[in-house]
Amino acid sequence: AFAAGLGTLIGGIGERIQVDLALLVVDLRCEVAGEVEKLQEAAPILVEGLRRLDRSAEGEALTAWHLEAAIAARHAVAGSFDDTDWRSIHELYDMLLRLRPTPVVALNRAIAVGMAEGSEAGLRAIAEIEDRDRLVRYPFLPAAMAEFEHRAGRPERAAELLHAALQLARNQAEEDVLRRKLRACEPVGAATVVPGEKAL
Repeated sequence: AFAAGLGTLIGGIGERIQVDLALLVVDLRCEVAGEVEKLQEAAPILVEGLRRLDRSAEGEALTAWHLEAAIAARHAVAGSFDDTDWRSIHELYDMLLRLRPTPVVALNRAIAVGMAEGSEAGLRAIAEIEDRDRLVRYPFLPAAMAEFEHRAGRPERAAELLHAALQLARNQAEEDVLRRKLRACEPVGAATVVPGEKAL
């Protein structure tokens, strides 16, 4: 039954990948030269991966790996972050959480809930995570909360949470992402001071 449900959620995705990938390339706003070319070079690998995912859903057994691959596929074929099929991702995370009930999976599910049902629903889902204290050093807990606070029209609270997330960042890539999100919370023309940077 699980495998049949998965097949319904991802059915036909391989046939649509060429069109969806083209839309993704058009939508992409590249900050680094050559990123579009890299994406185009990866297209055959993505297509083959989705075809194999389709075939794997034909059996009766469903594993966490199937679900994680299906979630990744949904993200891969989305034209943009907001155009992602968040409702189906929410359903997939519901299934994954039953197979792998960890706080990180629960947080990812809460993000999908918020994107599918609204920011307040997302914040409630985060608040309801069991063993949430295990995420106390995880930067994407406050970052996820900040995303929903910002979308709900509370940029000041979002900025506070992003500052907290920056203190927990584990590498330069995470810091860069969090700094960009923090700048988005600031009024136009305001000077943003984040950890590790000096005011202009």
